Amino acid sequence: YYGDRRPLPLRALDRDGLAGLARVEGSYAFAFVKGPEGPLWLGRDPRGVRPLVFARRPQGLVFASTLDGLRAVLGGGFRPDLEALADVLRDGVVSGGRTALTGVERVAPGTVVAVDAALRFTRLEVPARALPREDDPDVLEALRRAVADRLRLDRPAAVFLSGGVDSALVAYLAAEALGAKNVTAVRMPYRTSNPDSLAHAQMVIDALGLPSRTVDI
Repeated sequence: YYGDRRPLPLRALDRDGLAGLARVEGSYAFAFVKGPEGPLWLGRDPRGVRPLVFARRPQGLVFASTLDGLRAVLGGGFRPDLEALADVLRDGVVSGGRTALTGVERVAPGTVVAVDAALRFTRLEVPARALPREDDPDVLEALRRAVADRLRLDRPAAVFLSGGVDSALVAYLAAEALGAKNVTAVRMPYRTSNPDSLAHAQMVIDALGLPSRTVDI
């Protein structure tokens, strides 16, 4: 298992099975076997923040958090998946459960892949968490937790500021979570952008004291 520092999904799985994931907040990826009879569960959170890939081999199943990790275990012998590469060139992403390598699949976001002893695969959906109502006073706290969860990074944090309310709120919550000096605001105006959007974004930058960059597109 790897994920953030919130209560581990493994505890919920051990106690309540897949239904326990409905109570888990934050990003995660896991491999879980409750007992010698199995099955093995490979799962990812609904947003797919943490990657998880696997390959079927005659001797069994191999899984890892990244393609590089899988190749380190299995060595060479992989060929590029040309359809997946075409997806990236056309759409910017690989669709479905494919990866850039033939014979390597990914666990889709919000999915648990159950594997039994005979290497039979069943794909299950992660149970959805109940969302607060719009008039619930906990909505702001839910937003605060959601932004803080996405900021559990091993790289610098940045927020795109459009000049609108949504990005301003995210910038505020990010600065609250990490400290203003640790969040870079990025403005990306286009030649047809409304000048007011730049001015409104600058108001947020000044109010929060964020370092900033402007990149014309």
